[in-house]
Amino acid sequence: MKKSIALLFGLALLTGCGTVDEVPIEPLKVEESTGTTDISTGTVTTSTGTGTATTVSTASTTKSSGGTATFVTNTTTSGKAKSGSNKSSGGSSSTKTTAAQQQSTKKNQTSQQQTQQKPQQTTPPATEAPAPVTTRAIQQEKFVVIDEGISFKTEDGRVQRLTANTSAILSAGGDPVSYIIERDLDSDSHPDLFVPENVGTANVTGKYFRFNSDTGMYESWHQLNTIGKLMTVNSDGTLNAHIQSDPFNCDDYVYAWGEGGVIYEKQHKKLYMSGADAFYDVYSVEGGTETLVSHEKAILDSAGNFIGTEPILPDEPAQEETTSAEEPASEEE
Repeated sequence: MKKSIALLFGLALLTGCGTVDEVPIEPLKVEESTGTTDISTGTVTTSTGTGTATTVSTASTTKSSGGTATFVTNTTTSGKAKSGSNKSSGGSSSTKTTAAQQQSTKKNQTSQQQTQQKPQQTTPPATEAPAPVTTRAIQQEKFVVIDEGISFKTEDGRVQRLTANTSAILSAGGDPVSYIIERDLDSDSHPDLFVPENVGTANVTGKYFRFNSDTGMYESWHQLNTIGKLMTVNSDGTLNAHIQSDPFNCDDYVYAWGEGGVIYEKQHKKLYMSGADAFYDVYSVEGGTETLVSHEKAILDSAGNFIGTEPILPDEPAQEETTSAEEPASEEE
């Protein structure tokens, strides 16, 4: 190192003193650790190993056209030697790529290719849910009791809805259809309908439907719905509505059919108690006026049910029924 400094100092003095045609420089080798520096070629080679950092300078002189020598210094610094080698020549350098870097680069390239090749995902258009299909069960029975009334199936398969209050027969227990009464009420050989609105009571009310043989369907029966009571059919075709006031007092109203299918009240029968005896009176009705036809003693069984009548003895007063007030006699002038 001391020789190199002396050489450089001498060259500097010569440069300041005049023109120098040529300054020969012998190759100088510096050994540091295991590395070798060739100053004449300007090449630094470092072998595998460890050692103290070494700075090597190469010097060269170039003769300029003006006769002045120019001194150029190139400095290369090396630290601790590592695996592999770094080689610089003429100021140029090359770096070897490690296997990890190559593998990382390859992964990046593969990832980019996969990203480019990956098809773009598209969201399929939303499909509307199919509209619900409403199905109606085919009615098999002739009558079906529903909340709104009675569903009636005709002979040709049609279904008719009859509006009525069916809450009582739906909650009474058992088959609700069993409470519907089919009965020919107008003697036309076709059964009509009565739908009770209350059950389990003495006086049953409800709604009537008359069968229309021309249409094969039922229609609301206004005349009988005005009466609104459960009626039975007597042997002569008249209708009987029984009204029970208490166990020993009741009324039977008899209705008959007139011309044009008009119904009217024909008779009123009355069973009542008077003291310890029961009596049975019969009234004829015409134009809304009742007239006493018979007054008899009622025969009751042990349970208090009416089973017949017997004549009243002479000492038993007959009950009189007055339907209209007597008009006072007019005075003669």
